[in-house]
Amino acid sequence: MTDTAKARRHDRIRRHRRLRKRLHGTAVRPRLADAAAVEERPDEEEDPYERALLAWEIEEALRRLGDAHREVLVETYYRCRPYAEVAAQLGVPEGTVKSRVYYALRALRNALEEMGFDGP
Repeated sequence: MTDTAKARRHDRIRRHRRLRKRLHGTAVRPRLADAAAVEERPDEEEDPYERALLAWEIEEALRRLGDAHREVLVETYYRCRPYAEVAAQLGVPEGTVKSRVYYALRALRNALEEMGFDGP
């Protein structure tokens, strides 16, 4: 792997981590804080069934988003593509992609709340 390829991969991983933190902070963390306030949980090993249920709930919430919002979240968060690349693919300005990601995260949080998501 060349140095350029390594640098691109490293940048992609960093973007993915930032977006993951952003998604977690916008959609999941407030619900986790509410759940922690209701009951204290002892340190437990992560249950694979709980993890699968969480993934299903997030997937269902993503389905409830509009096409434009879902598309930018999938492209930027799950596929780790840079905003500029997604903007070029969609034929919109980069700022529009950033705006859609912001509103998509808000809509995702609202969809999770409507579903009664109570956090992991």
